[in-house]
Amino acid sequence: MKLSISFSFFILLNIICFYRLSAQSDTAFSIRAFAGLNTSSFQYKNLNYRSATGHEVGLNTLFNPQRKLSYQIGLGAFNNRARLDQLTQLNRGVSVSLSAHYSIDDFSVFGGAQYQMISNQRFQNSVNEAVPSVLLDDLPNSNLAAYLGVELKLDYRLRMQLSSAISLQNNGPRIAQLGFLYAINKGRENPSYRRVKRQASKSQIQQLKDGVLLVRLKTLNKSIEALKKAGREAKAARLESRQAKENDAIMQAFKMKYDFSDLYFFYSHHSKKVKEGNWGQYFLDEKFEETVSFAPSKGQKVFTAELTNLKADTIKYFRHYRSRVAASDSLAPLFYGSPDLNFEAFVIKDQNFVQLNKPFPNYQRMIMPSLKKHPEQFLFLGPIPLLLSKTTFLSAIKKLNRRLYRFY
Repeated sequence: MKLSISFSFFILLNIICFYRLSAQSDTAFSIRAFAGLNTSSFQYKNLNYRSATGHEVGLNTLFNPQRKLSYQIGLGAFNNRARLDQLTQLNRGVSVSLSAHYSIDDFSVFGGAQYQMISNQRFQNSVNEAVPSVLLDDLPNSNLAAYLGVELKLDYRLRMQLSSAISLQNNGPRIAQLGFLYAINKGRENPSYRRVKRQASKSQIQQLKDGVLLVRLKTLNKSIEALKKAGREAKAARLESRQAKENDAIMQAFKMKYDFSDLYFFYSHHSKKVKEGNWGQYFLDEKFEETVSFAPSKGQKVFTAELTNLKADTIKYFRHYRSRVAASDSLAPLFYGSPDLNFEAFVIKDQNFVQLNKPFPNYQRMIMPSLKKHPEQFLFLGPIPLLLSKTTFLSAIKKLNRRLYRFY
Protein backbone atom coordinates (compact mmCIF):
# COMPACT_ATOMS: atom_id res chain seq x y z
CA MET A 1 0.00 0.00 0.00
CA LYS A 2 2.80 2.40 0.91
CA LEU A 3 4.59 1.58 -2.34
CA SER A 4 1.45 2.29 -4.34
CA ILE A 5 0.99 5.66 -2.63
CA SER A 6 4.66 6.58 -3.15
CA PHE A 7 4.57 5.57 -6.79
CA SER A 8 1.35 7.54 -7.40
CA PHE A 9 2.95 10.59 -5.80
CA PHE A 10 6.03 10.11 -8.00
CA ILE A 11 3.89 9.97 -11.14
CA LEU A 12 2.00 13.10 -10.09
CA LEU A 13 5.25 14.97 -9.39
CA ASN A 14 6.69 14.09 -12.81
CA ILE A 15 3.45 15.06 -14.58
CA ILE A 16 3.74 18.48 -12.94
CA CYS A 17 7.38 18.75 -14.09
CA PHE A 18 6.45 17.77 -17.66
CA TYR A 19 3.65 20.33 -17.67
CA ARG A 20 5.99 23.06 -16.45
CA LEU A 21 8.56 22.13 -19.10
CA SER A 22 6.01 22.07 -21.90
CA ALA A 23 4.90 25.56 -20.92
CA GLN A 24 8.34 26.97 -21.75
CA SER A 25 8.65 28.52 -25.18
CA ASP A 26 12.01 26.88 -25.96
CA THR A 27 11.09 23.40 -24.82
CA ALA A 28 11.58 20.58 -27.33
CA PHE A 29 10.55 16.97 -27.18
CA SER A 30 11.06 13.84 -29.21
CA ILE A 31 9.06 10.63 -29.55
CA ARG A 32 11.35 7.60 -29.63
CA ALA A 33 10.72 3.96 -30.53
CA PHE A 34 12.61 1.40 -28.46
CA ALA A 35 13.60 -2.22 -29.06
CA GLY A 36 16.03 -4.28 -27.04
CA LEU A 37 17.03 -7.50 -25.30
CA ASN A 38 16.96 -8.04 -21.55
CA THR A 39 18.10 -10.56 -18.98
CA SER A 40 16.13 -11.23 -15.80
CA SER A 41 17.10 -13.01 -12.58
CA PHE A 42 15.43 -13.27 -9.16
CA GLN A 43 15.29 -15.23 -5.93
CA TYR A 44 12.21 -17.32 -5.10
CA LYS A 45 11.82 -19.57 -2.02
CA ASN A 46 15.60 -19.47 -1.40
CA LEU A 47 16.25 -20.55 -4.99
CA ASN A 48 18.27 -18.34 -7.32
CA TYR A 49 16.88 -18.17 -10.84
CA ARG A 50 19.62 -17.46 -13.37
CA SER A 51 19.42 -14.88 -16.12
CA ALA A 52 17.77 -15.74 -19.41
CA THR A 53 17.23 -13.62 -22.50
CA GLY A 54 13.94 -11.83 -23.15
CA HIS A 55 12.94 -8.75 -25.10
CA GLU A 56 11.06 -5.46 -24.84
CA VAL A 57 9.62 -2.95 -27.30
CA GLY A 58 7.98 0.39 -26.61
CA LEU A 59 7.72 4.13 -27.04
CA ASN A 60 8.92 7.00 -24.89
CA THR A 61 8.82 10.77 -24.96
CA LEU A 62 11.87 12.82 -24.01
CA PHE A 63 11.05 16.35 -22.91
CA ASN A 64 13.56 19.16 -23.38
CA PRO A 65 16.35 17.08 -24.95
CA GLN A 66 18.25 20.13 -26.25
CA ARG A 67 19.42 20.97 -22.76
CA LYS A 68 21.71 19.02 -20.48
CA LEU A 69 18.82 18.09 -18.18
CA SER A 70 15.70 16.43 -19.58
CA TYR A 71 12.85 14.14 -18.52
CA GLN A 72 11.54 10.95 -20.07
CA ILE A 73 8.32 8.98 -19.75
CA GLY A 74 8.18 5.57 -21.40
CA LEU A 75 5.71 2.78 -22.06
CA GLY A 76 6.84 -0.73 -23.06
CA ALA A 77 5.70 -4.31 -23.59
CA PHE A 78 8.12 -6.87 -22.16
CA ASN A 79 8.82 -10.58 -22.11
CA ASN A 80 11.17 -11.54 -19.27
CA ARG A 81 12.66 -14.97 -18.63
CA ALA A 82 14.66 -16.67 -15.85
CA ARG A 83 15.88 -20.27 -15.43
CA LEU A 84 16.39 -22.81 -12.67
CA ASP A 85 17.63 -26.20 -13.87
CA GLN A 86 14.83 -27.53 -16.13
CA LEU A 87 12.38 -24.73 -15.29
CA THR A 88 11.94 -21.46 -17.16
CA GLN A 89 9.91 -18.68 -15.57
CA LEU A 90 8.17 -16.33 -18.05
CA ASN A 91 6.65 -12.92 -17.38
CA ARG A 92 4.76 -10.88 -19.93
CA GLY A 93 3.28 -7.45 -19.33
CA VAL A 94 3.69 -3.71 -19.72
CA SER A 95 6.02 -1.24 -18.03
CA VAL A 96 5.91 2.47 -17.30
CA SER A 97 9.14 4.37 -16.62
CA LEU A 98 9.93 7.90 -15.50
CA SER A 99 13.50 9.18 -15.50
CA ALA A 100 15.68 12.27 -15.52
CA HIS A 101 18.56 12.50 -18.04
CA TYR A 102 21.79 14.48 -17.85
CA SER A 103 23.68 14.84 -21.13
CA ILE A 104 27.31 15.64 -21.93
CA ASP A 105 27.68 15.96 -25.69
CA ASP A 106 26.91 12.51 -27.17
CA PHE A 107 26.71 10.75 -23.81
CA SER A 108 23.99 10.85 -21.15
CA VAL A 109 23.20 9.17 -17.84
CA PHE A 110 19.73 8.75 -16.39
CA GLY A 111 17.95 7.60 -13.27
CA GLY A 112 14.35 7.20 -12.17
CA ALA A 113 11.72 4.53 -11.50
CA GLN A 114 10.07 1.76 -13.50
CA TYR A 115 6.75 0.07 -12.71
CA GLN A 116 5.97 -3.31 -14.29
CA MET A 117 2.46 -4.78 -14.48
CA ILE A 118 2.59 -8.52 -15.22
CA SER A 119 -0.37 -9.83 -17.24
CA ASN A 120 0.84 -13.38 -17.92
CA GLN A 121 3.06 -15.30 -15.52
CA ARG A 122 3.91 -18.98 -15.83
CA PHE A 123 6.57 -21.69 -15.58
CA GLN A 124 7.68 -24.13 -18.27
CA ASN A 125 9.92 -27.17 -18.12
CA SER A 126 12.47 -28.16 -20.74
CA VAL A 127 9.81 -29.70 -23.01
CA ASN A 128 7.51 -26.65 -22.80
CA GLU A 129 5.02 -28.37 -20.56
CA ALA A 130 3.10 -26.19 -18.14
CA VAL A 131 4.05 -26.38 -14.46
CA PRO A 132 1.36 -26.32 -11.72
CA SER A 133 0.34 -22.79 -10.81
CA VAL A 134 0.97 -23.44 -7.12
CA LEU A 135 4.58 -22.43 -7.78
CA LEU A 136 3.36 -18.92 -8.65
CA ASP A 137 1.48 -18.25 -5.42
CA ASP A 138 4.12 -16.10 -3.75
CA LEU A 139 5.35 -14.27 -6.85
CA PRO A 140 4.20 -10.64 -7.20
CA ASN A 141 2.14 -9.65 -10.24
CA SER A 142 3.69 -6.18 -10.31
CA ASN A 143 7.11 -4.76 -9.66
CA LEU A 144 8.52 -1.35 -8.70
CA ALA A 145 12.19 -0.86 -9.49
CA ALA A 146 14.91 1.76 -9.50
CA TYR A 147 15.73 2.52 -13.14
CA LEU A 148 19.32 3.49 -14.06
CA GLY A 149 21.34 3.57 -17.25
CA VAL A 150 23.38 5.34 -19.91
CA GLU A 151 22.74 6.41 -23.50
CA LEU A 152 25.21 6.93 -26.35
CA LYS A 153 24.34 8.97 -29.42
CA LEU A 154 25.13 7.06 -32.62
CA ASP A 155 23.36 9.37 -35.08
CA TYR A 156 21.06 12.38 -34.86
CA ARG A 157 18.10 9.96 -34.63
CA LEU A 158 19.66 6.76 -33.24
CA ARG A 159 20.90 6.08 -29.70
CA MET A 160 22.13 2.99 -27.90
CA GLN A 161 20.93 2.42 -24.34
CA LEU A 162 22.24 0.22 -21.54
CA SER A 163 19.99 0.12 -18.47
CA SER A 164 19.26 -1.79 -15.28
CA ALA A 165 16.05 -2.15 -13.24
CA ILE A 166 16.69 -3.12 -9.62
CA SER A 167 13.55 -4.28 -7.83
CA LEU A 168 12.49 -2.55 -4.62
CA GLN A 169 10.23 -5.48 -3.62
CA ASN A 170 10.73 -8.98 -2.25
CA ASN A 171 10.96 -11.68 -4.93
CA GLY A 172 11.30 -8.94 -7.55
CA PRO A 173 13.55 -9.45 -10.59
CA ARG A 174 16.86 -7.81 -11.40
CA ILE A 175 16.79 -6.79 -15.05
CA ALA A 176 19.63 -5.68 -17.35
CA GLN A 177 18.81 -4.40 -20.80
CA LEU A 178 20.58 -3.42 -24.02
CA GLY A 179 18.56 -1.67 -26.71
CA PHE A 180 18.30 1.01 -29.35
CA LEU A 181 16.19 4.16 -29.49
CA TYR A 182 15.04 5.76 -32.74
CA ALA A 183 13.67 9.32 -32.64
CA ILE A 184 10.58 9.34 -34.88
CA ASN A 185 9.92 13.09 -34.98
CA LYS A 186 13.45 14.48 -34.61
CA GLY A 187 14.88 16.59 -37.41
CA ARG A 188 18.54 16.87 -38.26
CA GLU A 189 20.38 18.87 -35.61
CA ASN A 190 23.70 20.62 -35.33
CA PRO A 191 26.47 18.21 -34.29
CA SER A 192 27.90 18.44 -30.80
CA TYR A 193 31.20 20.23 -30.12
CA ARG A 194 32.89 16.89 -29.55
CA ARG A 195 31.67 15.55 -32.89
CA VAL A 196 32.77 18.75 -34.70
CA LYS A 197 36.25 18.48 -33.19
CA ARG A 198 36.49 14.79 -34.03
CA GLN A 199 35.50 15.35 -37.67
CA ALA A 200 37.92 18.28 -37.98
CA SER A 201 40.74 16.19 -36.54
CA LYS A 202 40.04 13.33 -38.97
CA SER A 203 40.28 15.76 -41.86
CA GLN A 204 43.46 17.40 -40.51
CA ILE A 205 45.35 14.14 -39.99
CA GLN A 206 44.68 13.18 -43.61
CA GLN A 207 45.73 16.67 -44.77
CA LEU A 208 48.96 16.43 -42.80
CA LYS A 209 49.71 12.96 -44.20
CA ASP A 210 49.29 14.31 -47.74
CA GLY A 211 50.79 17.69 -46.91
CA VAL A 212 53.93 19.14 -45.36
CA LEU A 213 55.16 20.02 -41.87
CA LEU A 214 57.29 23.16 -41.50
CA VAL A 215 59.33 23.21 -38.30
CA ARG A 216 59.97 26.69 -36.93
CA LEU A 217 63.36 27.19 -35.25
CA LYS A 218 63.89 30.15 -32.98
CA THR A 219 66.73 32.63 -33.52
CA LEU A 220 66.14 35.06 -30.62
CA ASN A 221 67.57 37.82 -32.81
CA LYS A 222 65.83 40.63 -30.93
CA SER A 223 66.99 39.41 -27.52
CA ILE A 224 70.56 38.93 -28.74
CA GLU A 225 70.68 42.40 -30.36
CA ALA A 226 69.27 43.98 -27.19
CA LEU A 227 72.01 42.34 -25.10
CA LYS A 228 74.70 43.51 -27.51
CA LYS A 229 73.39 47.07 -27.44
CA ALA A 230 73.48 46.93 -23.64
CA GLY A 231 77.14 45.93 -23.79
CA ARG A 232 76.50 42.39 -22.57
CA GLU A 233 78.38 40.66 -25.38
CA ALA A 234 79.28 37.55 -23.38
CA LYS A 235 75.69 36.84 -22.37
CA ALA A 236 74.53 37.47 -25.94
CA ALA A 237 77.11 34.95 -27.21
CA ARG A 238 76.01 32.35 -24.63
CA LEU A 239 72.34 32.83 -25.57
CA GLU A 240 73.11 32.53 -29.29
CA SER A 241 75.22 29.41 -28.74
CA ARG A 242 72.59 27.75 -26.53
CA GLN A 243 69.83 28.44 -29.07
CA ALA A 244 71.96 27.12 -31.94
CA LYS A 245 72.57 23.86 -30.05
CA GLU A 246 68.85 23.51 -29.34
CA ASN A 247 67.98 24.12 -33.01
CA ASP A 248 70.53 21.50 -34.08
CA ALA A 249 69.10 18.96 -31.64
CA ILE A 250 65.55 19.65 -32.82
CA MET A 251 66.50 19.32 -36.51
CA GLN A 252 68.35 16.05 -35.90
CA ALA A 253 65.44 14.64 -33.88
CA PHE A 254 62.91 15.39 -36.62
CA LYS A 255 65.18 14.08 -39.39
CA MET A 256 65.83 10.83 -37.53
CA LYS A 257 62.43 10.11 -35.94
CA TYR A 258 59.77 11.87 -38.03
CA ASP A 259 58.50 10.36 -41.28
CA PHE A 260 54.74 10.94 -41.15
CA SER A 261 54.84 13.67 -43.84
CA ASP A 262 57.20 15.83 -45.88
CA LEU A 263 59.40 18.02 -43.67
CA TYR A 264 61.12 21.42 -43.95
CA PHE A 265 62.79 23.81 -41.50
CA PHE A 266 62.81 27.62 -41.33
CA TYR A 267 63.91 30.32 -38.94
CA SER A 268 61.32 32.17 -36.89
CA HIS A 269 62.08 35.56 -38.51
CA HIS A 270 60.45 34.19 -41.70
CA SER A 271 57.17 33.44 -39.89
CA LYS A 272 55.29 36.22 -41.65
CA LYS A 273 56.24 34.83 -45.07
CA VAL A 274 54.99 31.36 -44.09
CA LYS A 275 51.74 32.75 -42.72
CA GLU A 276 51.09 34.76 -45.89
CA GLY A 277 52.12 31.90 -48.20
CA ASN A 278 55.02 33.90 -49.60
CA TRP A 279 57.18 30.91 -50.49
CA GLY A 280 60.80 31.11 -51.59
CA GLN A 281 64.36 30.03 -50.96
CA TYR A 282 64.58 30.63 -47.21
CA PHE A 283 64.27 27.09 -45.87
CA LEU A 284 67.23 25.47 -44.11
CA ASP A 285 69.63 22.76 -45.23
CA GLU A 286 71.63 20.51 -42.88
CA LYS A 287 74.16 23.32 -42.31
CA PHE A 288 71.38 25.76 -41.33
CA GLU A 289 71.90 27.79 -44.47
CA GLU A 290 68.87 29.23 -46.26
CA THR A 291 69.40 27.43 -49.54
CA VAL A 292 66.28 25.24 -49.82
CA SER A 293 63.34 26.42 -51.90
CA PHE A 294 59.80 25.22 -51.14
CA ALA A 295 56.28 25.85 -52.42
CA PRO A 296 53.32 23.51 -51.73
CA SER A 297 51.72 21.79 -54.68
CA LYS A 298 48.10 22.52 -55.60
CA GLY A 299 45.76 21.43 -52.84
CA GLN A 300 48.60 20.53 -50.48
CA LYS A 301 48.05 21.74 -46.91
CA VAL A 302 50.78 23.30 -44.80
CA PHE A 303 51.18 22.70 -41.06
CA THR A 304 53.79 24.06 -38.69
CA ALA A 305 55.52 22.69 -35.58
CA GLU A 306 57.76 24.21 -32.94
CA LEU A 307 59.04 23.82 -29.40
CA THR A 308 56.94 26.27 -27.44
CA ASN A 309 54.62 26.65 -24.48
CA LEU A 310 51.55 24.44 -24.69
CA LYS A 311 48.42 26.54 -24.80
CA ALA A 312 44.91 25.66 -23.73
CA ASP A 313 42.66 24.00 -26.30
CA THR A 314 41.81 26.86 -28.64
CA ILE A 315 38.15 25.93 -29.04
CA LYS A 316 35.81 27.74 -26.64
CA TYR A 317 32.30 26.84 -25.49
CA PHE A 318 29.41 29.11 -24.55
CA ARG A 319 28.70 29.10 -20.80
CA HIS A 320 26.12 31.79 -19.99
CA TYR A 321 25.32 35.50 -20.25
CA ARG A 322 26.36 38.00 -17.60
CA SER A 323 25.25 41.61 -17.12
CA ARG A 324 27.85 44.07 -18.33
CA VAL A 325 26.82 46.50 -15.57
CA ALA A 326 24.92 45.76 -12.39
CA ALA A 327 21.13 46.16 -12.76
CA SER A 328 21.59 46.54 -16.53
CA ASP A 329 19.80 44.81 -19.39
CA SER A 330 23.04 44.66 -21.39
CA LEU A 331 24.39 41.10 -21.44
CA ALA A 332 27.85 39.84 -22.31
CA PRO A 333 28.40 36.20 -23.38
CA LEU A 334 30.89 34.16 -21.34
CA PHE A 335 32.83 31.21 -22.72
CA TYR A 336 34.96 28.48 -21.22
CA GLY A 337 37.80 26.36 -22.53
CA SER A 338 40.60 24.14 -21.31
CA PRO A 339 43.03 25.44 -18.68
CA ASP A 340 46.31 26.97 -19.86
CA LEU A 341 48.91 24.50 -18.56
CA ASN A 342 51.84 26.49 -20.02
CA PHE A 343 54.19 23.50 -20.27
CA GLU A 344 56.84 23.36 -22.97
CA ALA A 345 56.05 20.94 -25.77
CA PHE A 346 56.50 20.20 -29.46
CA VAL A 347 53.23 21.62 -30.75
CA ILE A 348 51.63 21.12 -34.17
CA LYS A 349 49.80 24.16 -35.57
CA ASP A 350 48.20 25.26 -38.81
CA GLN A 351 49.79 27.61 -41.35
CA ASN A 352 48.62 30.61 -39.29
CA PHE A 353 50.42 29.23 -36.22
CA VAL A 354 47.18 28.39 -34.43
CA GLN A 355 47.45 25.29 -32.25
CA LEU A 356 45.29 22.40 -33.48
CA ASN A 357 42.57 20.99 -31.23
CA LYS A 358 42.13 17.57 -29.71
CA PRO A 359 41.51 14.74 -30.42
CA PHE A 360 44.23 15.47 -33.00
CA PRO A 361 47.57 14.47 -31.37
CA ASN A 362 48.68 18.08 -31.49
CA TYR A 363 51.61 18.04 -29.06
CA GLN A 364 54.24 16.04 -27.26
CA ARG A 365 55.02 17.50 -23.87
CA MET A 366 58.58 18.15 -22.66
CA ILE A 367 58.05 18.47 -18.91
CA MET A 368 61.66 18.24 -17.80
CA PRO A 369 62.95 21.16 -19.93
CA SER A 370 59.94 23.15 -18.76
CA LEU A 371 60.75 22.39 -15.11
CA LYS A 372 64.34 23.57 -15.65
CA LYS A 373 63.03 26.95 -16.79
CA HIS A 374 60.12 27.09 -14.30
CA PRO A 375 60.97 24.89 -11.27
CA GLU A 376 57.92 26.19 -9.39
CA GLN A 377 55.75 23.93 -11.58
CA PHE A 378 57.14 20.93 -9.68
CA LEU A 379 54.86 21.92 -6.77
CA PHE A 380 51.82 21.03 -8.92
CA LEU A 381 53.25 17.82 -10.43
CA GLY A 382 55.31 16.14 -7.74
CA PRO A 383 57.52 13.18 -8.77
CA ILE A 384 55.28 12.07 -11.65
CA PRO A 385 57.23 13.93 -14.41
CA LEU A 386 60.46 12.25 -13.30
CA LEU A 387 58.90 8.90 -14.19
CA LEU A 388 56.85 9.80 -17.27
CA SER A 389 58.50 12.73 -19.00
CA LYS A 390 60.46 12.41 -22.23
CA THR A 391 63.89 13.85 -21.43
CA THR A 392 65.34 14.03 -24.97
CA PHE A 393 64.14 15.55 -28.21
CA LEU A 394 64.70 12.23 -29.98
CA SER A 395 62.37 10.29 -27.67
CA ALA A 396 59.74 13.06 -27.79
CA ILE A 397 59.65 13.25 -31.60
CA LYS A 398 59.61 9.46 -31.85
CA LYS A 399 56.53 9.32 -29.63
CA LEU A 400 54.85 12.21 -31.49
CA ASN A 401 55.43 10.45 -34.82
CA ARG A 402 54.02 7.20 -33.42
CA ARG A 403 50.92 8.98 -32.07
CA LEU A 404 50.28 10.57 -35.46
CA TYR A 405 50.42 7.18 -37.19
CA ARG A 406 48.16 5.63 -34.57
CA PHE A 407 45.54 8.38 -34.96
CA TYR A 408 45.82 8.19 -38.75
